Amino acid sequence: MARVYSVGMQNLTLLLVTMASMVAGCSLAADVTPPPAEEIVEVAVSDNAEVESTVAVTLQETQPVTDVPTQTATDVPTQPATPFVSPITFSNIVSLRQEIPRVVWESAQNEVKSNYEKSRSLVELKVLVGPNTTLYFEDNEDAYGDAIAFWAQFPQPTEFIAVFYNFEDKPWAVSEFKELPFYWEGMERAVEAPCEHMPEACNEANAGIYGSSGVGVGVNGINPPDASDPYRLGPLQIHEYTHAVQPLRG
Repeated sequence: MARVYSVGMQNLTLLLVTMASMVAGCSLAADVTPPPAEEIVEVAVSDNAEVESTVAVTLQETQPVTDVPTQTATDVPTQPATPFVSPITFSNIVSLRQEIPRVVWESAQNEVKSNYEKSRSLVELKVLVGPNTTLYFEDNEDAYGDAIAFWAQFPQPTEFIAVFYNFEDKPWAVSEFKELPFYWEGMERAVEAPCEHMPEACNEANAGIYGSSGVGVGVNGINPPDASDPYRLGPLQIHEYTHAVQPLRG
């Protein structure tokens, strides 16, 4: 039986995505304290934000295959079940809470697929990797591309720069910051953010919009033992890019 759920992507979207991430075991605590508010625009999530789109999700349950008996005159044909349609709203979200992870996941996948081609030209994406840094995840561009497609109906930065570096490459990351056309003195302090909680290691991430440039910049610490954490193999990149979208919602 196919069950169809219609999910309105209004301010409920961010709540559902957050809840789904928590259910899936995806930690949202990878961020560290960003530079001062006057330098990096902080996240500003409006409770009354609206997006004029609705995503309909069809969740197909797999039924066991059994031998079909030969129909006789006494057999009564089984009528096909009517699809169950239930919009998730704030009034029924508690009763449908078990459906949230699956509905949100399928909704997000459909949103990415439907927007992917038209979103490719929305944001100029640059991924910079330190000269002594070996990535344990090679599909960063694809992960950021998924994030850009997911937020295609929201204002986004015209450019997003993702900087990946290990502890040895911190000086390189600082030099990259100083070469940015919108650099100001002290902006490079953001490089230290992923490296503050482990001795001689950079293993965290942070992102945002820098000043009035409208450009998103993400710093990503690379530490080899983190390769075993599936959250860092795509979800973290999407999570961090989202911080560069949130301040632009107005």
